[in-house]
Amino acid sequence: MAEPTSSLLTTGKALVALHRGYALYKNAKLDNALRELEESGVSIDELVETDHRFASFVRFLRAYEVCSSNAMYGTLTNFLINGIISREIDDKPDIFQSVLSKLGELTETEVTILGKMQQLGLWGDDGPQGFDTSRQLEEWVAETVGVNQAAAQGIISGIQRSGLIQVKPVTWAGNDLNYRLTGLARYLLDLIHYEHKL
Repeated sequence: MAEPTSSLLTTGKALVALHRGYALYKNAKLDNALRELEESGVSIDELVETDHRFASFVRFLRAYEVCSSNAMYGTLTNFLINGIISREIDDKPDIFQSVLSKLGELTETEVTILGKMQQLGLWGDDGPQGFDTSRQLEEWVAETVGVNQAAAQGIISGIQRSGLIQVKPVTWAGNDLNYRLTGLARYLLDLIHYEHKL
């Protein structure tokens, strides 16, 4: 009978240690984010001066908490900074917050795929040319991620949950799919690369 109590104590100690480790990790990430923002000329006061800025900052922190890589930390921070510089955070607060939340749900690979789609010009409906370009995208994803083409289709199609791409079957081509970036993706990508447009 002593064994279950001992197991519970060990599990409880492990949970406490895990919670402390997580809190330290989360606080270190937050400190890094705040330092990057301040180095870019964005003060904490600027982030909380209006309700919608504060709401955007809270969304940023939530996204930062579940971020999958250092590159994604940079992408999120860049998006927030550029939103402030461009005034999009103030001029279109609902769209800015919505896209920030969507960005926070993506992985680094998914954001890279969006960039590749932009590079390939997968906007709107290009007819048969768009079909060929969508196939190029699948091949690139398969090679880059190290999966077969069917898995690449699944990875790309998974981004549709964010509303940043549309996936349409090509009716005359069997199981092939046609991928298109949406207007929200253009908004996201424009803000990520905003400083290059200045």
